[in-house]
Amino acid sequence: MNSLSSCDEEKPGRFDGSFLTENSNRNETADGVCFEYPNHTKIDFLLTYQCNASCAHCITSSNPYRKEWLEKEEVISFLEIARNYGKHYVSFTGGEPLLHLPFALDLIREAKARGYAVFSDTNAYWGGSEKKALSIAQELKDAGLDGLFPSADAYHLPFISLTKVRNVIDACDAVGLTCEINYCPGPDHTLNAQIVKELDLEARGFFSDGLSLNGNDVEDLKSYFPKRIPAELHDIGSMHLGVSPRGDCFANVDISYDNKEFEGTPFSLGSIRREGIEEVLTREAGDPLIRLMQETSPAIVDAHLSADPEHQEWYNSLIATREYYSSTEYWLELFHSDRKEGLKRTLRDLQVKNDTPRGMSA
Repeated sequence: MNSLSSCDEEKPGRFDGSFLTENSNRNETADGVCFEYPNHTKIDFLLTYQCNASCAHCITSSNPYRKEWLEKEEVISFLEIARNYGKHYVSFTGGEPLLHLPFALDLIREAKARGYAVFSDTNAYWGGSEKKALSIAQELKDAGLDGLFPSADAYHLPFISLTKVRNVIDACDAVGLTCEINYCPGPDHTLNAQIVKELDLEARGFFSDGLSLNGNDVEDLKSYFPKRIPAELHDIGSMHLGVSPRGDCFANVDISYDNKEFEGTPFSLGSIRREGIEEVLTREAGDPLIRLMQETSPAIVDAHLSADPEHQEWYNSLIATREYYSSTEYWLELFHSDRKEGLKRTLRDLQVKNDTPRGMSA
């Protein structure tokens, strides 16, 4: 992601759509630890929708009153079985995944004992003092955590001070724990510049994914996120297995509170509480369309569909020139269209020609 050399109070206009395409936004250059692992090897557990914050932009509409949590035994069983399906990266998110720290530490240990690379998001609520932040960062590292992804932006600030985030970042650096910042600009340009300066994001870099239109109100964010036509959509970072606090599973980690956007699409894999873990993993591994989304960017799919005899007239007139905030939004447009069955058939056939299905490891 690109440099923020113009991000200061004197140049507030820098915080527009181009801001998130610069070199300091490391999602743009796939320059982060999560990009070292193929999508089919990854699991994101949304441990809870509960959070000590109630951020206005939250995709999961998390707040202190949400009660949904995954059970520890569910997560451990999933980790155990998923190793047989080639999974070896796990990330814990939420909500606030570290809200009950002993619970999170136990899961980190269980994942590490099974050979996973282990990461976690956090809003850094626990960085109230340098001493406390250092102690918890050391606990996380000793448990086996490989990297921490704190969030910092104008939407978190009413609940989490920049001092707490700074303490957590410094603590991670002190104990040798990889620390990568999740950041997005808000409507107050001066505040954006303050965050960038105080957290040294110009030098450190940050991560800002494509905008999801689900969850809480994101209207104020739209002018800060670039929209792209399909030929310009190269990101596939969200296309891996996500497990919600209710046990629902999706081949996409842009999980919202109700997940209605995924209903009736190939992203929906079922529930570990209904179909079971083995069935969910079998569905993910066995669907050529899911493999296509995990491995192939919309830009490549766009090139195929724009020339496909069955779909090209419809596609080129309605989809090829439309702009999207994210790859997920593009896929959902296809899967909710009146041509969805034909498109799914065409894309599955395309993938089958080029790969061998994945399944349970020997």
